[in-house]
Amino acid sequence: MSAIVKEENRLKRKLEFVVPAQKVEECFLRNYQKIQKKAKMSGFRQGKVPLSAIKQNYKEKAYKEVMDDLFRSFYPKALKETQIQPTGPPTLIDLDLKEGKDCKFLLEVEVHPQVKVENLNLELKKKTIQVTEMEVNQTLEKIRESCAVFEDSLNKTELKESDFAAFRLTGFDSQNKERIDYKNLLLEVGKDTVAKGFDKHLIGLKLEEEKQFDFTFPKDHPNPQITGLALKIKVKLTGFKDKKAPELNDELAKRFKVETLKALKERIKKDLKNNFEQKQKEEMENSLIQQLIEKNPVELPQTLIEDQKQRLKENAKKRLEEYKMPKAEQEVYLKEHDKEFEKEARSSLHISYIMEQLIKDLDIKTTQEDIKNSLKESFPTKAPEEMEKQLRKEKYWNNFLFNLTRKKLISQLIEKSKIIME
Repeated sequence: MSAIVKEENRLKRKLEFVVPAQKVEECFLRNYQKIQKKAKMSGFRQGKVPLSAIKQNYKEKAYKEVMDDLFRSFYPKALKETQIQPTGPPTLIDLDLKEGKDCKFLLEVEVHPQVKVENLNLELKKKTIQVTEMEVNQTLEKIRESCAVFEDSLNKTELKESDFAAFRLTGFDSQNKERIDYKNLLLEVGKDTVAKGFDKHLIGLKLEEEKQFDFTFPKDHPNPQITGLALKIKVKLTGFKDKKAPELNDELAKRFKVETLKALKERIKKDLKNNFEQKQKEEMENSLIQQLIEKNPVELPQTLIEDQKQRLKENAKKRLEEYKMPKAEQEVYLKEHDKEFEKEARSSLHISYIMEQLIKDLDIKTTQEDIKNSLKESFPTKAPEEMEKQLRKEKYWNNFLFNLTRKKLISQLIEKSKIIME
C-alpha cells in the first residue's frame, strides 16, 4: 500500500492511498465466498450456487462490502504512513475500484490546527475582600426568614400587595393542554415570584374566589416548559397566611448547631468571606480564559465544532425532557438557541486547544500527592483509592486527570499575571 498527501489547505488534507491489485482480488474473493454460503438461487441448494453465478448476480453487493473492507483495513495504515491526525471521519472524494486492479481512494480529511500560545500578558482584577456588619446582618435576616412558619390568617378579606397567600393555580396553552399545575402555591404578593407582572392579576381576590386571565411568560423565564408561552391562567385564592419568623437569639442559633447568636454571626462572617473568595477566584479564572482566547486566535476544525455543539444540544434536550416539554417544542427551543450553542462550542474548543498546548509548553504535570489531595477535596467521604477505582471503572479517570492538570495550569497562569487591586 502507498499513501500520499496530495494537497494541504489550512485544516484540510487530500489523502490518497492505493491498495495493491492482489489485496483487492483477495477481498473480492472473500466477499463472494461469504455471499455464496447464504445465497439462494433457483436450481441450486443454499450454499451450492457456483461462484461464477454469484459474481454475476451479486456484484453490486460485493462491491459495497469490498469498499468497506478495504477502507477499514487500509485507512488507518494510510494515516500512520502520512502522520495525519484527523479530527473526525473523512469525506470520500473519489474511488477507483475494479476487480483485479489497484484500488485508489481519494479522501478529504480535517486535521487539528497548529497551536501557538504566544501572548501571556494577562491582567486580572482583584478586590480586597471585607465582610461588613451589614452583610452579616442581611444574611442573618435571610436565615431568620427561612425559619419562618405560615399560619392561617383569619382577619383578612381582600388580597393586597405584600400579603402572603395560598393559591390553586393551573395554566393551559392554546390547545387546552395543561402546562403548569400548583395545588398549594404560597406567594408573597407583589414579589412577582411566578413571573414579572403576574401578581397584579391576583391583587383584589377574596377568599375562595376564582379568576381567569391570559398571561404570556417572558422568553428568559427559568422554566423552559413555559418560556415565551401565552397561557390561560386559572387561579383560586385558597387561604390568607401570616408569616411568623423566630426572634434573633441564642435559641435560633442552636438550630444551626452553635450555642450563641454571636457564634452564629462569626460563622456567617467566615462563610461569606469564603463565598466571596470563591466567587472572586471564579471571576479571575473566567477573565483569564477570556483573555487567552482573545489574545491567541486558533482556527477551529468544523467537525469538532459540530460535535461539541451536538453534545451541548443533547444535554439541553435532556433538561427539557425532565421538564416534560413536548418534542415539537423542544425542537423549536433548540433551533432558537442554535447560535448560543455554536458560540459556546467554539469557546470551549478554543480554550481546550490553548490549555492543551500550554500544558505541553509549561510542562505542567500532576504528582501522586496532587491526585490524592484532589480526590480528598472532591470526594471527602470516600477513600482516595476507592474513588480512583470507581472513576477508572466508570471511565472518568482521564477526564479527572486532565481537569486536575488544567487546574494546576490556571493557578500557575494566575500567579504569572499582573494583578490589579481594586
